[in-house]
Amino acid sequence: MPRSGGALVASNHQSFFDPTLVGTPLRRQAYYMARRTLFDVPALGWLIRAVNGFPVDRGGVDRAAVRTAVDILARGHILVVFPEGTRTPDGEIKAFRPGFALLASQAGVPIVPAAVHGAYEAWPRQHKLPRLGHVHVAYGAPVPPPGPGRASRREAAELVHERILALQEALREKE
Repeated sequence: MPRSGGALVASNHQSFFDPTLVGTPLRRQAYYMARRTLFDVPALGWLIRAVNGFPVDRGGVDRAAVRTAVDILARGHILVVFPEGTRTPDGEIKAFRPGFALLASQAGVPIVPAAVHGAYEAWPRQHKLPRLGHVHVAYGAPVPPPGPGRASRREAAELVHERILALQEALREKE
């Protein structure tokens, strides 16, 4: 993890635990994008804001959220995103939405791959309450900021996806 300057941390998304699991070990203040509808739940919305979360509309391009994210990164902070866009339905890493690479490109910051393993088993999206389990998080080497072109951003997104898959596989092998 870069010790200073902005960085975008991109992680797979297994459970409601993930923002805490990915952000807490960073030793730097982190910010989070969260689905706008979560802010409609009074206590949950308050909690998300209290831990530096801000809303994003997932249905299309949310220009306000993009501006907020780029500003956070440009000010030298860490932004944690989950490019799958939602929690996995089966524990496997799904395709990434490429918008996260645009954020890194516009802010000129590296992308740090992160993998969560075991959180799906502890709290799958089909269950209302979590269970006991072993959960691990691994971080990979930063990927340089993608260039401004769509092809460069797509390549960066694919590279980050591959690195997260490899990190998760390494965590599985340690079990």
